[in-house]
Amino acid sequence: MSTMEISTIKNSWKESLLKKFSTWATKHGVIEDPYVLSLIKDISEDRNISFWANEDPAKLLPLVDTKEGQRIVDFGKFLTIIRNMLVFLPVAVTWKAVSDATSGFAEFVSTNNATPVNFLEFWQNGYGYLDKFWTIGSIAEFDFWIIILVIVISLLSNIMQNNGQKLHDAAFDLLEKEKISLAIEIKKYLYNAKPVESTSITQDVIVSIEKLNQGIREYNKISQNIETLSDDLIRVVPQLQNLQESMNKIGISNNNDLEKVLSSFTNQMYSSVTELNSFVNQLNESITSVKNLLDSSLTSSVANMTKDIEDSNNIIKKSARQLEKELRNLSKEINSSLEKLKSQDEN
Repeated sequence: MSTMEISTIKNSWKESLLKKFSTWATKHGVIEDPYVLSLIKDISEDRNISFWANEDPAKLLPLVDTKEGQRIVDFGKFLTIIRNMLVFLPVAVTWKAVSDATSGFAEFVSTNNATPVNFLEFWQNGYGYLDKFWTIGSIAEFDFWIIILVIVISLLSNIMQNNGQKLHDAAFDLLEKEKISLAIEIKKYLYNAKPVESTSITQDVIVSIEKLNQGIREYNKISQNIETLSDDLIRVVPQLQNLQESMNKIGISNNNDLEKVLSSFTNQMYSSVTELNSFVNQLNESITSVKNLLDSSLTSSVANMTKDIEDSNNIIKKSARQLEKELRNLSKEINSSLEKLKSQDEN
């Protein structure tokens, strides 16, 4: 992927994040929050990215709340207030009835001294001195219904507050999930957008570089062996030239044998060198990829590059060892042919 393509992807990601962030903040009325304003501005201008990347957006994003179920909760609280007032109503009404009954009984006694009537009997009957509502039986029934009403209101108040709180909690959980999702998007963007510093190189990067260096060292070692074998083969060339002069004396059959050996050697050498060059090119491509990775986004892709480096190292070592083996076999075969030809020449 080219640098221009990477830049285009990053810009698209930034625009998408800023749009999502601004929409969320405006929707919940927190666009004026200092954290929101500062972060949106710095992301837009690509400033202070390293600073923001070290902060936890889940903790710094402003708390958003919902009014879902709040009316039901408020009405339940209002019923609670009514219930608390009604609790004292029977006591007030009863004492009011006692007051009126006492006044009426005093007037009744003053007017009818000779009439033997006790207070409870008077409170129950009234005898024209007490309104029927304030009689003891009427007040007892009134208090009963007030208590029943208090019980009903208490039940309704609890049910409404519980249901309203459940609706509020459910809506609040959705808001929290939305907030966490946004925080994750911000964290991912900041993590990938911040510049790579020497202190941010992870252990995986160090391991990958070490594997690359190890592969290069092994490749150099095998290359030295191949170079040594090549030198040995080069030293054989003068002997081949001397044998060429002797071949005319020995006969065409031996000449054909040597030509076959040389032809086989040439073909195998060409094939092996071609294969080695191919894998060397692969190594160069891997090294170039690692360099580009270091220049662009090392920390995000090093895990994938590690496998590529290992595969390239294994291929190079296998190819080089195969070439080394073939060179040794060819060297032995040529030396054997030389010895054979020398023997025939002497005979």
